[in-house]
Amino acid sequence: MNNNMENNTPTSPITKSSKGVVVTILIIIVLALSGYLLYDKVLSKKDTNETKESSEPSEDDVLTDEEALKIGNELFGYVTNYGDYYNENKYVYDDTEELEIDGDIAYELSNYDEIMSHYAKDCKMVRWSESDVPDGEEEVACESDVIITKDTKHYYLELMQGDNIYFAFFGKLTVANKTSDKIEFAIDYAYCADGTYADSDEEEYPNKCLVYDDEGEEVTKTLDPYKVSKPFVIVKEGNDWKVQKYYIYN
Repeated sequence: MNNNMENNTPTSPITKSSKGVVVTILIIIVLALSGYLLYDKVLSKKDTNETKESSEPSEDDVLTDEEALKIGNELFGYVTNYGDYYNENKYVYDDTEELEIDGDIAYELSNYDEIMSHYAKDCKMVRWSESDVPDGEEEVACESDVIITKDTKHYYLELMQGDNIYFAFFGKLTVANKTSDKIEFAIDYAYCADGTYADSDEEEYPNKCLVYDDEGEEVTKTLDPYKVSKPFVIVKEGNDWKVQKYYIYN
């Protein structure tokens, strides 16, 4: 009698429906973990890489040498006024309103902002002289060439410039290095040493330094000019290319 009662006593078994619920929950947890691991290990890195790639300039943004030289020559000609790169319309001022500032003749500029729009924010001009190299380079702000600012007004200084150097010729810009937002050029400055002369009209001895006789009439010999290679650097600010660094003979 007791044995029968013990065998028929309910033992609170887990019902079939309860097992189904537990299995379903476990499956959901496994799928959630799998999804998280997939995103963390694969998809998130892909998204990061795509974002990084989209924010970095592509090779398609880098100018060709031809495009770079076109922009470089225009900017070089604007800021240097050397040889064939002379720009007589760079400074706009009324030459009837002559002033004297620190002993120099000066005129108030009317296009200061337009001039400075060609220069990058950190633009540097380097004055140099072949006679003082390597200590003869002086780095200054780009507007320090012939512009002076006093009492919020800007003036063009008419400086009397002269030296004992004869430039034989100026080389052409060549592309040294370029990225999507910075281009470095190189240009040769060829000059004649003391006692020799360069004559741009001398067809018989093009790009040569000439040594004349004591009367200064006949060429006794010719020499190759000295060459100094200097960098010219432009950078992209916004959508515009601007000058970051250039050299000017002091």
